Amino acid sequence: MKKFLFALICCSLLACGCNTNRPSPKNHYYTDYAVSQNYVLKQPVFFSLISKNIDDSNFLVKIGEADLGAVPETLEQFQKNPSAWDVDLLPQGTTLKINRVNYTYDFEAGPRIWITAEILDGKLSGKKCLLNLVSIQVHKDNSPSDVPMIDTNILELISKP
Repeated sequence: MKKFLFALICCSLLACGCNTNRPSPKNHYYTDYAVSQNYVLKQPVFFSLISKNIDDSNFLVKIGEADLGAVPETLEQFQKNPSAWDVDLLPQGTTLKINRVNYTYDFEAGPRIWITAEILDGKLSGKKCLLNLVSIQVHKDNSPSDVPMIDTNILELISKP
């Protein structure tokens, strides 16, 4: 009886999508990112040193979007005094590999998709980063949440899985 109840609970959690690693088109959470894709940065971005989140990853932030306070508004501000900011610079040409597309559900915030990548080269090689803030957020059909999609002004696909 215990095994049956455990199986029933697991099936119901999977059916509601509460712990899905790959969102599907049927639940309106399909993103164009896929695990093992490699991208190159088409422009520099900031690597936040303080905004850790899922999987101990740091956010990447577009230059010019200084909503976080600890992020400079321009590249020139950062270059004048890099140690004054809680960010580092990922230069144009840096390679990233998508290592996780994670769907989570929070009872207060609702559904979220987190796109995690590993930095493959440069001084931050081996670090994990979240691509949500350098992605385009698209509102899909009846989705209660925006879905991160690839911003082709920031990232260029160089290899598929």
